Amino acid sequence: MPPLPAKKPARKEPSMATELSILKPCPCCGHDAELRQRYEPYIRFTVCCGICKLGLPWRVSKARVVEQWNRRTHV
Repeated sequence: MPPLPAKKPARKEPSMATELSILKPCPCCGHDAELRQRYEPYIRFTVCCGICKLGLPWRVSKARVVEQWNRRTHV
């Protein structure tokens, strides 16, 4: 009896937490971006550069703000 072919490992889809933790660097200065959150009057999120202060408006959705930051064009 011939040996069975080896199974290919299942392709692992990136989880939402993994995607959210990957932020592209700042398009202006190239430094790391920071995900920030605010709790008053309700929880909101933004992404900004700690060096040149380029950032996005505050959003209710963490996923949306990360997607918008990573989708932007270079200046």
